[in-house]
Amino acid sequence: MAVAKVCLELMPDCKISWIGKREGRELSIAKDNGFKTFGASLHGISRDEPWRNIDLIYRLPLELARAIAFIKSVSPEVVLSFGGYIGGLGALAALASGVPLVIHEQNAYPGLVTRVLARRACAVCTSFPVTESFLPLGTNVVLTGLPIRKGFVPAVRRDVRYLLVFGGSQGASKINRVMFDGLESILSRFDDLKIIHICGDLDSQRCMGKASSLSTIFRGRYSWFAFVDDMPGVMNRADLALCRSGASTCAELVASGMPSILVPYPYAGGHQRFNAMELQKVGAATVIPDNQLSVKSIIDALDDLVSNPDKVEAMSKAAIRLSMPEAAANVVTVLNRVVAK
Repeated sequence: MAVAKVCLELMPDCKISWIGKREGRELSIAKDNGFKTFGASLHGISRDEPWRNIDLIYRLPLELARAIAFIKSVSPEVVLSFGGYIGGLGALAALASGVPLVIHEQNAYPGLVTRVLARRACAVCTSFPVTESFLPLGTNVVLTGLPIRKGFVPAVRRDVRYLLVFGGSQGASKINRVMFDGLESILSRFDDLKIIHICGDLDSQRCMGKASSLSTIFRGRYSWFAFVDDMPGVMNRADLALCRSGASTCAELVASGMPSILVPYPYAGGHQRFNAMELQKVGAATVIPDNQLSVKSIIDALDDLVSNPDKVEAMSKAAIRLSMPEAAANVVTVLNRVVAK
């Protein structure tokens, strides 16, 4: 959506069409913006439960035919795919329709769609420099950064007063459980620390119960939300984040100069581990593997940072150096070059 908005800002007459998951939130937003839309009834390939893929034998060809018909009906000059199973459907439909394809790979380690279709795309935009090393020789790779919503303000942190805990758009159950178990221990150990916890809808009742059962002396230092619309505002207020390491999360962290304690989600192909490694490599984050996440490991990580403002400042500056605030405009530039050829 960030790319679509920049396209319209730079080229008001640009017509945008959208392929998304049927009943998905982004498809609804695209409709609200007046875009022509196609809703695909499709799910991703399950690596852990292969029997769930049986219906793809008939569903994928059907949805691909529908996507091709949609693309031919809107006659785009270029198709931009953000990978994943819906992006893969759009990419295949573009190639089958003879429309130039640009792929944006959000993660440090490219997904299956990007790896398979990279050489057939006119360009592959990347969020991390390391991604190029995982792609086939001959791929036209352009480092653009990952487009994110506006509002993130890069600011150098030094003193850790507000810890922001979240897991992504849906929360993270394991991070939530460990926080519930150790909340009073953490607040007791760090006298001046306040915690902002975004727990997701699934754990909102437990979060409410934990907050109400806190000792009176701690209640003013713990705020929780099931979901937050204004993530830039919340992130700009915090000094340190404890969270997963999805691509969008990492892009938002560096855009705000946020030092982080990252707990990569170990499933879904393990791509979050590569994202976290890239932030850790430059000194912008410390990483706790999911199987080592505990109250003790969180307290140890906080001990290392709360007592060391110089390290927090260095992490914050390292995060800002990774940021690419013009990512959306960079992607639009690539699209225009492809169209002009």
